[in-house]
Amino acid sequence: MASEIRKIAGLCLLVSALFLDSAAKTEAESYEEGSFLKGHQKVSKGVPIPKGLPGVWADIHEMRRKLDEVLEDGKLTSAHNILFGIRDHARVMPKKSSRLLSGAKLDILKEQIKKIVDLTGMLDEACEEGNARAVTPLVQELDGVLEEIGGLYPVEALIAEGTYVCPWESEVRSAIPGKCPKCGADFVVRK
Repeated sequence: MASEIRKIAGLCLLVSALFLDSAAKTEAESYEEGSFLKGHQKVSKGVPIPKGLPGVWADIHEMRRKLDEVLEDGKLTSAHNILFGIRDHARVMPKKSSRLLSGAKLDILKEQIKKIVDLTGMLDEACEEGNARAVTPLVQELDGVLEEIGGLYPVEALIAEGTYVCPWESEVRSAIPGKCPKCGADFVVRK
């Protein structure tokens, strides 16, 4: 009887180990290989990532805009999901950029992504602590990193079809119609 119980217990452990390994592999595969759901890639905690690089870049900028809104409203503790959305989107950029960037630029991109991971973590911590004084320089540093990443690519590579762009300031984009905050020109739709 004791031997049968040990066999059953061993079998239960084996099944549990296989199940856990399978679940972990599935999550890793969805991140690395691209598990697609309605045109998005599913990554950590179900954050949807667009299939194409222009969509990823547009999402990063939209989340960055939302971060400003949250910070302006003084809702520092609401920044968590936005910050980690930026982080998760940035993490997929190297894989989506391998055909667009040279090896040297891809290495720079990977270094900049590491900075984004660090900065979003520090920003999250400062926001959770309600430390507004620490947030401003970190946001400025994040903006500098994003600007450097944008400079690695040909301008057209990061602009999705249907995105509104400034005809004079190529780095200014919007998901909605409006005016360029830098020069005041009306946005035009990229086709």
